Amino acid sequence: MNNARGVVVLMILAGAAQLSAAASPDRLMTIDPGEGKYRALIHRRLCVTPFDCGRVIVVPPFQKSEISVSVYSRRSAAGATEYYATSVEPADNLRDWSDAGRLPDRAKGLKVRRIDAPIPAKTAELLKQVWSRMLSGAQRPSGPRVSDFVYMDATILEFCVGGQSRSQCGELEWVPTLPKKTHLLSDFAVALPGYCAARVDARPALARKLDRQATALLKMLKS
Repeated sequence: MNNARGVVVLMILAGAAQLSAAASPDRLMTIDPGEGKYRALIHRRLCVTPFDCGRVIVVPPFQKSEISVSVYSRRSAAGATEYYATSVEPADNLRDWSDAGRLPDRAKGLKVRRIDAPIPAKTAELLKQVWSRMLSGAQRPSGPRVSDFVYMDATILEFCVGGQSRSQCGELEWVPTLPKKTHLLSDFAVALPGYCAARVDARPALARKLDRQATALLKMLKS
């Protein structure tokens, strides 16, 4: 009897979670200004390259380190356009070391690991399209998402595209009840760090997977 009740409760919760996801706006939220000093510290330490094709920053609540991955183009010495994905990750959590940005000098000695990975032009341009469409027009970031479920200490994903002087940005809480478009977008928070960290000979297959992910989301955005 107890097991049966447990199954019923789980089914009700699962159904409620699906309804909550369906009722939530399937778009990014505007950037929360409440942690401006902490976010500014993240940008100074981890956002060290252009991001004209997109950037994702993973901001965990505590313990785990933050990570930023920027995708960008640059001119080679021969004048050709090259594309790169650069991941930057501190050795420990910047929030903890800096008291959420209130004491940034404490984090000065914290080492960071940077990986510069060439990325195919096709992949970079597809990612740029995804970021641009998720941050503009009908998908323009809205105010905070209203949900029946409250997730304490959720990881935040920040998405930006553009340049230092002019950029489009939005964020989302990385939770199980994300609607379809934002759920697909959140997958890049895993896929892009994985691409940078992978062996050189493993990256072509991962780039093709990124292409498929981006194409699927773009089709959804067009419908």
